[in-house]
Formats: sequence, C-alpha cells, structure tokens
Amino acid sequence: MRPWLVPVLATLLLGVGAGGVAGYVVGQKTDVSALTGPCRVGDHEASCFVDGWTYGINDSVPWLDADNTYHESGWPACLAPVGGFATVRFGYTTVEEFSIAWREVVWVSCIT
Repeated sequence: MRPWLVPVLATLLLGVGAGGVAGYVVGQKTDVSALTGPCRVGDHEASCFVDGWTYGINDSVPWLDADNTYHESGWPACLAPVGGFATVRFGYTTVEEFSIAWREVVWVSCIT
C-alpha cells in the first residue's frame, strides 16, 4: 500500500462524514409553515402581513403561478403592480444565526 494513500482516504472519509452530519442537521431544520395574507408590492420585493408578523419576499423565490405551473426562481406574477396589494399563500421557515432568528419566505403560491 502506498504511504500517502492512508491520509488521503482518512481525509475523504472525514469529509464525507462531516457533510453527512451537516446535511442531517440542516434536514432537521426544514420545517416550513404555510400562511395566506395580504402583501404590499414593491419593485421585486413585497411585505406580507399575517398575525402581527411582517414577512419579506425579495427578488427571486420559487413560486407557483395561477395555472399551478412551478417556477424555480424569478418574481411571482401575482405580486404586481408595484404599489398595490396582492393576497398570496407563502411558505416560511425560521432561520437562526448567532442568537438572531427570523422567518424566511421560501416559496410563494399565486393560487389563493
């Protein structure tokens, strides 16, 4: 056996193991809740108001159009015109970073 092969294999196995643990932890934090509410529409941004919370949607998000067609990214067609209000269904998850938590919108549905 080549002497350099053992450290390379050990590093590879540790990397795969650490990646698996990280994936498992992230997988455990993917609780997504769905809400429906009015959103004030801006230029590729929107603020949705439900139960005393304000949820921000910006620039690009996975979304379903009125025909139930999935779009991986882009701006939801139902969030228009700028300056108006639109009622949408959206999913959010709680994100925690350095003892700060917020609710991140992860998808929008134009079907209400």
